[in-house]
Amino acid sequence: MVLDLLLERNRKAGTTLVLVTHDPEVASRADRKIVLKDGLIVEDSLPFAGPLTGADAVAVAGPGAGLGQNG
Repeated sequence: MVLDLLLERNRKAGTTLVLVTHDPEVASRADRKIVLKDGLIVEDSLPFAGPLTGADAVAVAGPGAGLGQNG
C-alpha cells in the first residue's frame, strides 16, 4: 500500500509527513492526530500528552483563525 511506503520512508529518514484524511483508519496510523472543526483545532493528540480541548485548542488556533463562521 502507498501509505505503508510513505510511513516507512518517513521513519527511516526521520522526517515529518503531513497527511490530511477523512478516513479514521488511516488517521489511526499517525503518531499525532490534529482534528479540525470549522477551521479550528478541536483535538491535538500527542503520544506523550493528553489532547488539547476547549480554551486550550482555541489558544493554539488563535482568534479569527480558520474558515469557521467568523472566518
